[in-house]
Amino acid sequence: ATPLRPERLAALLSLALPDQAILIVDTGHIAGWTARHVRLRRGQRLLRPAGSMGWGFPAAIGAACAVPDRPVVCFTGDGGFLYHLAELETAQRYRIPLVSVISNNNGYSQERPVWNESADYDHNWRFAPVSYTDVARSFGCPSWRVEQAGDFEPAFSEALAVPGPAIVEVMTDERVTLSPPWTPSAAAAGG
Repeated sequence: ATPLRPERLAALLSLALPDQAILIVDTGHIAGWTARHVRLRRGQRLLRPAGSMGWGFPAAIGAACAVPDRPVVCFTGDGGFLYHLAELETAQRYRIPLVSVISNNNGYSQERPVWNESADYDHNWRFAPVSYTDVARSFGCPSWRVEQAGDFEPAFSEALAVPGPAIVEVMTDERVTLSPPWTPSAAAAGG
């Protein structure tokens, strides 16, 4: 599908992660898509927060500095990446090798149902279109924009070869939200 479904992006990332990769995952829907659709192989590691949106990118910078011999990948949404976008300059200045995969659905899609999907409230969750590919290039960072599933792996592979920070911006469907967690029925809960 175009734009990509976020579940598909998580599965594609899972297949493309190199051995020994450290995957840093932001909070929000990205954490849910990762939990459901990323399968780590032996030697790969996953770090994610229990809250604190925007944590992913600065944590990935720290991980890349701590273990420069391992591939470090940040998996974040556009909302999470916006929190610390300016640190892209820091990563570029110090040539910190990490790849950020940004799921760009132009908003905080997990907030959409809160506002009853009313156009009157779109400004509470929908962003103005931003090209993170262009933003990264303005910082001097190589970047790729992915709109088709078949373009993800080649872009991601090229980004991994960069000797500093790189961005892979993937356009994802704003209408797809994470299914709510299962809760027991009253009968199952003994009520």
